[in-house]
Amino acid sequence: MNLSQTDRVVLILDIQSRAIHGALTIFSQTAPPHLIWTQILEISHNPHAGNTRLIKEILSAVQDITEASLRYIHINLEQNHKKRPINTIHCVLSSPWIVSQAKSISLAFKDNTKITPKTVLDLLKNERSSLLAGGKGQWSVIEEKIYDVRLNGYAVKDWQGKMARTLETACVVSVAGTVWQKILAIGLASLLESLEGHPVPVGSLDVTLYRDDLKLRGVRPRLQRTHIPIDIQGKRVILLDADLGLANINVALGLRARYTLQDVLTGQRSIEQ
Repeated sequence: MNLSQTDRVVLILDIQSRAIHGALTIFSQTAPPHLIWTQILEISHNPHAGNTRLIKEILSAVQDITEASLRYIHINLEQNHKKRPINTIHCVLSSPWIVSQAKSISLAFKDNTKITPKTVLDLLKNERSSLLAGGKGQWSVIEEKIYDVRLNGYAVKDWQGKMARTLETACVVSVAGTVWQKILAIGLASLLESLEGHPVPVGSLDVTLYRDDLKLRGVRPRLQRTHIPIDIQGKRVILLDADLGLANINVALGLRARYTLQDVLTGQRSIEQ
């Protein structure tokens, strides 16, 4: 396969608790993204082994897939004995790093009761506490959504202030294991350093005040530390809002987006555009 100097080789890693999915993709200025290689490595499941062993096995599988992708590049992409690097590695953390639970919650009252935001929030709070209990203090809520509210069995759009004997709501609560994410991020940085030969900085960004469910949660937001370990003064920074359905970073910055990530994924625009 012949590649131009502007083509970019991207390795995408979907990191799950039971398997690591790797995919090599070519991003070109003149053609849609092209998937050229994939590999899946399963992670042995042992519920009694603990998180430390799980992370070690995941990092080992990530290294195996990364080295396998480099071998593929060496055999199929390198031309005239010129080394062809992987330009970018994207890591996507899936369950159990992010766990979402969707369910319908109902509550019956003794008499007709006025339904207020606090009534609904109390229901959600109980569900949140139940889900967080499984994390033993190592999980935090990253998103909460209410999709439907039913009073006396009927869906009601303007439910605030209405009287009802029964309340039912469909909601989604998502949590993330913050401690595991930090350990995994540091491990990935160390692995990439050994492969690339130079240090990979690891930072964290707090987006608490930009969450669209702050009003819904009904609790005072707890701010976390933002730490960017490199100097970005005078540098070009790419800020990517990867929410295909509700991306609104352009609105927050007062900009008009000509294209979106969806245009790239569907092949209508190149990654450079």
